[in-house]
Amino acid sequence: MLAWQLDAGDVTRRLLALQALPFGLGLAAAILANLLSALRWRRIAADLGCVRPTDGFLVRYAQGVSLNTVLPGATLGGDAWRSAWLTAPGFPLARAALTVLLDRVTGLWMLALLALLAVPWSDGATPEVLCGVLAGVVVAPLALCLRPATTLARRIGLPGVLAPLWRHAATSSLGVQALSALALWSACAAVGFTPGPAATLVLAGGLFIAAALPASVFGFGSREAAAAWLFPLFGIDAGAGVAASIAFGLLGTLQGVLYLPLWWRRH
Repeated sequence: MLAWQLDAGDVTRRLLALQALPFGLGLAAAILANLLSALRWRRIAADLGCVRPTDGFLVRYAQGVSLNTVLPGATLGGDAWRSAWLTAPGFPLARAALTVLLDRVTGLWMLALLALLAVPWSDGATPEVLCGVLAGVVVAPLALCLRPATTLARRIGLPGVLAPLWRHAATSSLGVQALSALALWSACAAVGFTPGPAATLVLAGGLFIAAALPASVFGFGSREAAAAWLFPLFGIDAGAGVAASIAFGLLGTLQGVLYLPLWWRRH
């Protein structure tokens, strides 16, 4: 649908002329972001009572990245794999899935916070609906202070609002999202344009939230649709934005290929 509505030839030309240096920088940033994400997941699991060797978390996270490049449904395939691996006697599947959910949610919260703080400094017209979504994600944890939410949180095993888990996850997520934004900026540079730092954070907020929706195939689809909508609001051609989004997606695809040998490693 995007190829039909946009100049598919321009998008193709930009992708065929990818600049190697910024694309390589983006790949390095994306790999480091996933490495830090795996360490964040390990810390969350430890805070919830499951301590395992660090290399197990690194390998399973990398395998999850590989799965996400071949299975439809955004991140659901890799997340299910990680949850199944962490399941053990005394640590049931629901508890294991909770660690993966918290890994995703804390990263999403930090992404929304950084994007929302960047809105006043960006040089584009950030849509009100996006600002509303970002603000909603940022203030949502305040619900844990309400009595009904607190009771429900205790039943499913969530720690209290002052627990170290939240501080640990937020600190790691800051690094993860900074590296992810750098990867997006590098993808933009690779196809021929460089948005400002604040604009990059806002664009990352919109694109990454769209990419998290279970409505994509091999990680592509919803993110590119968001790119076609958002980039023109920052003075960037829609075709260039879609090309940058595809280039960013290719960073994940390349990682999926690079991590394939880990499937032959036994744990």
